[in-house]
Amino acid sequence: MLVDMDFSGIQNILERANNNDSTSYIYLMDANGEIIYHPKQELINAGLFTEDNKNMARLFDDHYEYVYEGTPRISVVKTVGYTGWKLVSVIPLSSSVIVMDNMQYLAILILCLFTLAIIFINQLISIRITRPLEKLDKSVKSIESGNLQADIYIGGSSEIEHLGRTFQSSMATINELMDDIVKEQEEKRISELDALQSQINPHFLYNTLDSVIWMIEGEKYDGAVTMVKDLASLMRISISHGRTIIPIKSELMHAESYMNIQLLRYKNSFTVKFDTEEDVKDAATVKLIVQPILENAIYYG
Repeated sequence: MLVDMDFSGIQNILERANNNDSTSYIYLMDANGEIIYHPKQELINAGLFTEDNKNMARLFDDHYEYVYEGTPRISVVKTVGYTGWKLVSVIPLSSSVIVMDNMQYLAILILCLFTLAIIFINQLISIRITRPLEKLDKSVKSIESGNLQADIYIGGSSEIEHLGRTFQSSMATINELMDDIVKEQEEKRISELDALQSQINPHFLYNTLDSVIWMIEGEKYDGAVTMVKDLASLMRISISHGRTIIPIKSELMHAESYMNIQLLRYKNSFTVKFDTEEDVKDAATVKLIVQPILENAIYYG
């Protein structure tokens, strides 16, 4: 069977493959090593260029590194189908080294860019993690400094947000417990004061009323009237509309009424002098805090 092929078609294909590269090229030969197409065919015909096509014809499909006419080169041999023709790609070793160097430079450049990208991504991830942690730490330090009502930062990743919400819930529980303790202590203190007042008032009241009765029976009406007035003032301040905290001037009035009654009961057997700075009279105090001291001074002093 005879196959007639258009050489111009083969030539066009191989010319595009060679791409006008003067160092690396591709040529085509038959099974006997006769050149069918060579980009430097004119130089070969003029005897200005030689090709190692005879040796290449004896080789199997593979790549080979060798020296031809003093020039190291790499050749890749490929048999074309049933025709037995062989395509040979010739690459000078110097060009191969340049290509390898360029590839190394490219690989180094890609590695540097990849490293920079990793560093940039790492910084972004670090900032996303550390900034919420710094804000949470700042709010925790604010609470440590004594500001129990400080806002707890909630944000960032889900883990940090969960940590912030947990800490916020813990602080709410702590504040609630502290409020309960303060309320409990306040109620306890009020109960203790009420108990103290209930112990003081009946005992003193009975003795005072006995003294009033004695004065009336002895026709000492002025003294009885004075004692009843002081007793009324004393009881009014003692009650204080249910308040536990009163101004110091009210406490002093209570003390004065108490001592006036005692002076009448004990027939002026002692003297009383109140020396109080004016600046402190508007300050606050717990009521009935002076009376036990005065009472002990009378009974045991």
